[in-house]
Amino acid sequence: MRNFRSVIAMIGLITALSGCGVVNKVRLMNANNNLEPIWDNKYSQAKPEADYVYAKPYIYASIDGVSNLKFLIDTGSSISMLFDTPKVKQLDLVQGYELKVGGFGGHDYSAAYQTEVNKLVVDHVTFNDVNFGYIPLSKTKFFVRPDQAGFDGVIGNDILRELVWHFDRDSSLVSIYKELPQNLKDKHAVWVPFDTFFGKISFPVKITFSDHVLSRDIILDTGSRYHMSINDAYFGKDKQFPTPAIKSAGYSLSGMAFHQKANTPLVEVESLKFTNVVTNIIEEDEDDFWTFGSALLSQYEIIIDYPNMKLGFVPREGHSFKSQYNLVGLELRKLQNGNFVVVYSSPDLPAKSLQFDIGTEISSINGIKSQDISVDKWLKMASEKGVFNFCIYNTERCEQVKAAPIKGFSM
Repeated sequence: MRNFRSVIAMIGLITALSGCGVVNKVRLMNANNNLEPIWDNKYSQAKPEADYVYAKPYIYASIDGVSNLKFLIDTGSSISMLFDTPKVKQLDLVQGYELKVGGFGGHDYSAAYQTEVNKLVVDHVTFNDVNFGYIPLSKTKFFVRPDQAGFDGVIGNDILRELVWHFDRDSSLVSIYKELPQNLKDKHAVWVPFDTFFGKISFPVKITFSDHVLSRDIILDTGSRYHMSINDAYFGKDKQFPTPAIKSAGYSLSGMAFHQKANTPLVEVESLKFTNVVTNIIEEDEDDFWTFGSALLSQYEIIIDYPNMKLGFVPREGHSFKSQYNLVGLELRKLQNGNFVVVYSSPDLPAKSLQFDIGTEISSINGIKSQDISVDKWLKMASEKGVFNFCIYNTERCEQVKAAPIKGFSM
């Protein structure tokens, strides 16, 4: 990445390693430099079990005999991570050198450490002697409740590099190759050259705001559930954001971080044109914090060819790009019991009239049990105008609200 300073991302939201000194940061970033994928004989392709949640790609893998560990594929992270889930605790990890982790929007840091595993197996690919950062996620502010549905870790660029990755959301597939196969070469992809810095991918884009055009590099961040994120420092000390700007919030290891959402009229990547891109304007110390997230990326098939340093956008059959706006303004996350939990309610959108507290558990929406509504289905529902009826778990209370498009933001 030509001009980017170090920005360490995690969980689709940015993670910074700090407080332990530059030595430990760089040490972990470089710990897997000599890591090589080992393929089973006769195989040049791997298809691990995969899933897409909030449009973000997840795969299942095993470590040292513990199977079905769920990992987020996070191109926005320089390092790979393990969390303190029940499955990871079965590994009886050995604590290495100290780390401290935090997240965007705050400076609260949590103790963590480096650890090493003997064998990571992803379908037909094996990695030996792999270094991870171990993060006690349950002790951070990332979740509002300990029973939020989660995952076991993150696979970052230190493991992703050297391979070709194909992300196909329509088929719920993540495929891995030694080198770019003919079937992917034959796809009508728009190919974009990329650069790297601290392992993370960046590529050139042209962004048209309402009053000017900007050309710059942007980070590829499959770990982010947003469409596009930019840093609020770009808009100067007076914070003259595009209007209308909607108040929103996200969660990192440092807890809730507030930001703005606005509409960007046009974003261009080579010959691709993305019109009306919902954009998160993040308050962050790093003024180079600009990313493409999975909500935008997953509207194409994405090919990341690390050996040849190029990125492919393949049009999905019968699909055209369209930003997904949360017109209700209610941010919901899944609990392990299948219900939703309220993690934020925007004061600028209809959800404010519901007066739901953070942590409120939703058992049904529009008469459909929460257990039967996936995260992606909820986001689709929330992007459409209409009346919404929310019922609270273990009570007889139900609340109704009406949502509609917003001129200049979602229409």
